[in-house]
Amino acid sequence: MLARLTKAGIPCEYTHIDALPSLVHKVSLAVVGAHALLNNGYVLARIGTAQVANIVASVSHAPTLVCAETYKFWERAHSDAFEYNELGDPDDIWRGPRGVSSDPNEGLPGLGPTGLPTFYTGPNLLDWRSNPKLRLLHLMYDVLPPELVSAVVTEKGTLPTTSVPVVLRVKQAASYSL
Repeated sequence: MLARLTKAGIPCEYTHIDALPSLVHKVSLAVVGAHALLNNGYVLARIGTAQVANIVASVSHAPTLVCAETYKFWERAHSDAFEYNELGDPDDIWRGPRGVSSDPNEGLPGLGPTGLPTFYTGPNLLDWRSNPKLRLLHLMYDVLPPELVSAVVTEKGTLPTTSVPVVLRVKQAASYSL
């Protein structure tokens, strides 16, 4: 999506989610993808999407557009990320999505090979499985409430989140008429 927007001459800024609070004052529009649009208008998207939309809405008051084809419209309805979700590999939390780190303590002050004094006193993540008091939870999806979504961009046009049931009914009626 980013390549297409920039190729069309639309100025974009792509950043890590951790940098968003520093840059949010510059945001004029947030564009996010979706895994599914639910019957009640909620959006099932990659983890962190709700945080992005919430920060953008509260700080810069910019609109958030969700891009999704209508085949992603779903008859299910729920409003939290625990009702339906997938669990990712817990080691990916410290390893990163591309598996770039072999040491979960990398970057924590005093625990790496730097020889610096120990500032970090939290659990050693290398043996997190042996610590009964520590559990790594790697949720894959977020649920974005409809009040944070300005519009949904689909192959049918730009629609409000409230149109999900209508689109589903039209698709169902079309399949019965065949």
